[in-house]
Amino acid sequence: MIDSNEAIELLDYSLSRFELHIDTQFGDGEWNNSLDSSNVVFKNFAGFIWSALGSPNSEDRWNAAHSVRMLANFNNIEIIDELTIFLKNNSVGAFGSCKFEFYNLHARLYLFIALARISLDKPELLTKQKDLFVYYAFEEQHILIQKFSADIALNLSNSFKDIYDLQTIEKLKTVGKSLLPKLDLEYNETIDSYWHVNKVDEIKFKYHFGWDFDRYWFEPLGRVFGIKEKQVEDIAADIIINDWGIKEKNGFLNDSRYSLWDNHNYRNKTQHSHGNYPMIDDYDFYIAYHSLMVSAAKLLEKMPVVKRKGWYDDEWNQWLSDHLLTCNNNRWLSDYRDPVPFKRPEWVSIKNRENFITNITDNSFFNALVIDNDFEKWVNVKGTWEESNQEYKESYYISSALVSKKYSDALMHALETCSDPYDYKLPSYKDKDFEINIDNFILKGWINEDNISAKLDNYDPYANNINFTHYEVGKEIMDKFKLHLKNNGKTWYLPHSTSPVIECKIWSSYKGGMIETPNQYGKCIRASLQFLKQLSSTLNLNIIFEVSIQREIYYKYKREKNKIESSKYIHKIFILTSNGELKSKEKNYKLR
Repeated sequence: MIDSNEAIELLDYSLSRFELHIDTQFGDGEWNNSLDSSNVVFKNFAGFIWSALGSPNSEDRWNAAHSVRMLANFNNIEIIDELTIFLKNNSVGAFGSCKFEFYNLHARLYLFIALARISLDKPELLTKQKDLFVYYAFEEQHILIQKFSADIALNLSNSFKDIYDLQTIEKLKTVGKSLLPKLDLEYNETIDSYWHVNKVDEIKFKYHFGWDFDRYWFEPLGRVFGIKEKQVEDIAADIIINDWGIKEKNGFLNDSRYSLWDNHNYRNKTQHSHGNYPMIDDYDFYIAYHSLMVSAAKLLEKMPVVKRKGWYDDEWNQWLSDHLLTCNNNRWLSDYRDPVPFKRPEWVSIKNRENFITNITDNSFFNALVIDNDFEKWVNVKGTWEESNQEYKESYYISSALVSKKYSDALMHALETCSDPYDYKLPSYKDKDFEINIDNFILKGWINEDNISAKLDNYDPYANNINFTHYEVGKEIMDKFKLHLKNNGKTWYLPHSTSPVIECKIWSSYKGGMIETPNQYGKCIRASLQFLKQLSSTLNLNIIFEVSIQREIYYKYKREKNKIESSKYIHKIFILTSNGELKSKEKNYKLR
């Protein structure tokens, strides 16, 4: 309806209103050359991702890391190459704020985390930057950046045999490892650090570290090298003050973002305690955290790791693993996330939930135990999960063990008489406290469970609420049936079989809005009925299952706010025989 000249005039008039009525200090202020971006689109995409990699918000950083990985999935090498240019330039440019400090060390670290993941699946995309990874592995005195850089280079060398010479490869293998002989110390014995003995770079300034940082961050690192927490703090302060030139910008009020952190939306998210990572890093935490990682690299180079009786066999690797990813193979916690179960309990779709707490039927236990998987029966052999709908929640727990055929029915009836499922326990594999082998009565475990706490990727939104449990089939069972693992240790196969016989599943639905817990989340290990029949027949043992269910109503958004109504865990015992018969105290099922 208007011509181009009129459009220009209208735009000019509109922009002039901003010049008249908006303060010159608003946003990034008046125009200056630092706000200039590129005419090349993929360079601007790289700048935007680089700024997110350095965000104070851990969720933003992980979203950016996933973006880098997605670029690799689409073979978009141009943007990845531009990200390495931002890395080398050590600047965020127009994509950051001139009023806020850019968390450059965060951006470096999370870029290398993303590239380490890419190096597992698409190493060919990173060969052009091969020298960059060697440089940061050897020259960047920051233990996490060095570790991920070395991992990338080693993954490249595994895929391309001649990409590095043998001397470089051998040196890369030593990154993040102590090269000095271990030092034997008594339990409470300490020594002075290399710097305190030699009075090198004597500390001239004091730096105030945040709450809990001394005891829960510096002290564990000090224990690895047998030095006191205060000496680790001295080393970190020297890095901040003398190496980084930060002397006075310390404390909440000196944080350029303090007005943000004082907002109720952020206040709790920047808090941390007992060595846990905050959801959002204020400037004090950011500086203290990276000074710790640089201190760790310095200590590893100059001082031996101590060895104390009754401690971990390798104190250094234990400390380092606590600050790496949850999985020790550069895969992310989100890689282990499975789809949520498609089939949900019947009560979820029923509007009338009268007597919800007490109305737990026999079918509820059977449906929790037995599932149809591609027209084949499978059985959950161990696991725990929850199903929720608004304020209604149902929790499940399943375990199993191997039991003598002659006494299995008697054991089932005996355990059914227990009013509380916590009064007994079916043993895990090699569980000496609960396994039994007396007078032809055998009760033995076959599944082992190792709970692993989420670490650096704890706040990855694509892994949120995943309860990462490493289920293992007992070695005797593995050897007996010659089982082999695939799919990152989550799937077991019989020899020469193309279909799995045991699977581990970990799932969590995504939270949205004000939802504090997902509607579905849990973990389980399940086996095909055919394999369980083979297991029972070969070992001449039946399989006993415990299925426990608890229901709760949490009146959070109603008149009875914060009131919780719940049942005890109600349990049922089942026996599976080698012919596929599943028995409970009340009923027998013939599974096919």
